[in-house]
Amino acid sequence: MLYFSETDWTLPDIREVEEFFAAQYDMDQYETKSANLSKRAKQRLRQENREAVDAWHDAVKILREEDHYLLVMVR
Repeated sequence: MLYFSETDWTLPDIREVEEFFAAQYDMDQYETKSANLSKRAKQRLRQENREAVDAWHDAVKILREEDHYLLVMVR
């Protein structure tokens, strides 16, 4: 699901993946868990490697130029 995008490049069969995922998993729970993992990863980077935090911010900035589901959880 991290590849999901309404308007930009994604996997060719993403609609089927989305339908399967929605039928099998709780999307709110998935987003909450993914967001928490993202938050903890960023916190860990802040403690261990400031340069990696800068790279994180650069990556998110690039992702914001397009429509990516991943941004829901990294914000």
